Amino acid sequence: MRNWTCKVFEIAWLLALGAILANGQIAARVQTDAANSSPDSFSELNDLIHFGDLVEVDVVGSTEFDWRGEVTPEGTLGGLNFTESPIIALCRKGSDVALEIARSYSKFLNTPQVTVDILDRSNRPFAVLTGAVRKPQRFKLLKDVTLRELIVFSGGFSENAEGRIEIRRQPAAACVGLPGEGPATGKSAANSVAGPETEFREIKIGDILSGKFDPNFAIRYGDFLIVKSALPVYVIGNVPRPGRISMSEGLTVGRAVAAAGGLSDKIETADIRIFRRSGGKTEIIEIASSPGKPLIEQEFEVREYDIIEVFGGSQNRLEYPPVLEDTREDTTRIDELPVRIIN
Repeated sequence: MRNWTCKVFEIAWLLALGAILANGQIAARVQTDAANSSPDSFSELNDLIHFGDLVEVDVVGSTEFDWRGEVTPEGTLGGLNFTESPIIALCRKGSDVALEIARSYSKFLNTPQVTVDILDRSNRPFAVLTGAVRKPQRFKLLKDVTLRELIVFSGGFSENAEGRIEIRRQPAAACVGLPGEGPATGKSAANSVAGPETEFREIKIGDILSGKFDPNFAIRYGDFLIVKSALPVYVIGNVPRPGRISMSEGLTVGRAVAAAGGLSDKIETADIRIFRRSGGKTEIIEIASSPGKPLIEQEFEVREYDIIEVFGGSQNRLEYPPVLEDTREDTTRIDELPVRIIN
């Protein structure tokens, strides 16, 4: 009888030891998988759980522990029961999440077999390209797409493109941070879950054309790209093409007038006034042509929204600054932009 009792105790001890070792192996595997996961390609990212995904947890042989739903804003499986702490699922493989759930359930289930599957990926965040492009759009990503392709799909840059593109990325939505060096802020999604950080990077269109910035930069879920619009300057009066021109760095009166076609044929010399917004008032700046100095060489720098009046001959000066069209950028709501599927 004593020998039989000893045998039972030995068997129980071995089972307990096996459970402890199994739990340790599961935990070690979860940690190793998390440390080694550095998805780069779209297919690798596609296998990770994202915001908007419909996720199913299936425990073989028991419907009581099954679960189906979306991740919470904090990146967890919020409705999953019987776990000591919330299970983080965002930006992780289903197999890794299943191992962690199995580890938690093994405390009251005998060797639970758990699978975690993504049932629906259709509600993942759109990528957006807006600003100074001909067709601002939202993009549903079903395959890899590059910055260059996105610009082509949007009809290219519009005439008032200022020369810069701002890229905003939420690592928790993209499951990867902005690559490379440069003025980006925030931290990688591999080290944060559903964090509020948004990474920013500003690039010059000229750098893309010259190859200094990779035109094959990969676009990810939730990326928000803005092609900056140049603010306006207006040239009116005795010029062939009066109207709006785009502000650029270091723009001078002479260059602005030249962009409007130079002086009209009706006059040989001209004087200039600038109507400049200053707070709630309008400042008037008088600029006289220097004798023997072409107007193109006038080096007075202009500012955005300046109205440059060129007058000469018998033309009468304006008594008040003209009322021009509203020059604010398009205020179309992002959720009203058309959607293009990239597949």
